[in-house]
Amino acid sequence: MGRKNMKIEILQEKLKQGLQVIEKISQRSLSLPILQNVLLNVENNFLGLEATNLETGIRWWSLAGVEKEGKVLVPIKIFSGLVGLLSNKKISLTAKKTDLVVECQNNKTNLKGFDFNEFPIIPHPKEGGSVLVDAVFFCSALGQIVDVASVSTVRPEISGVYLLFQDGEVKMVATDSFRLGEKKISIKKSFSGDVSIILPQQTAREIINVFGDKDGSLGIYFSPNQVLFESMMVETKHPQI
Repeated sequence: MGRKNMKIEILQEKLKQGLQVIEKISQRSLSLPILQNVLLNVENNFLGLEATNLETGIRWWSLAGVEKEGKVLVPIKIFSGLVGLLSNKKISLTAKKTDLVVECQNNKTNLKGFDFNEFPIIPHPKEGGSVLVDAVFFCSALGQIVDVASVSTVRPEISGVYLLFQDGEVKMVATDSFRLGEKKISIKKSFSGDVSIILPQQTAREIINVFGDKDGSLGIYFSPNQVLFESMMVETKHPQI
């Protein structure tokens, strides 16, 4: 029960920024309405926002004034719309069971939420290898070739962008059998060994949409069946999740 009763304070502008990032992944789903929600996860003096469309998951973190740690799950469109209407002041967020109380100056709103245990767990494959790239350079290169890929059920290997991490650089290749797009960028920090993945075209577009205008580094973490992209713009220690 204690994990639900979170209580924090955070600036409206910072929370608004996070929700704008998260909304790019969240989607309407008649078959899985739980995906229309955002998970607020508070721990180690950080507020984390999490959303997923099952193919792509995203986490956003910010320092916050934490009185109590915990989690709460609320509809992202309603929550984001409410935050956008509030003054650029401190916002108090208090979880009461599955509900979230939002307070800012003279405004107080109660949002009906859901059991956060029903929300899909976003994988966090940090036990494998990882690389560090410049977010803007990576997304710019990816954006120049992503449209060359062609969705194909007959040849699924051309339905995404092939990424090869090798010798201090990442090579990106996309093709529709007639055209070929190729880009290379340097890696800031790498592990020993080579890694190759095929990034689905839609996932590649979402990565560009989310990280393309974010200055700073982008951490890319690998495991046998998944890859995690994480923005590295927070200078303090990132909480372990």
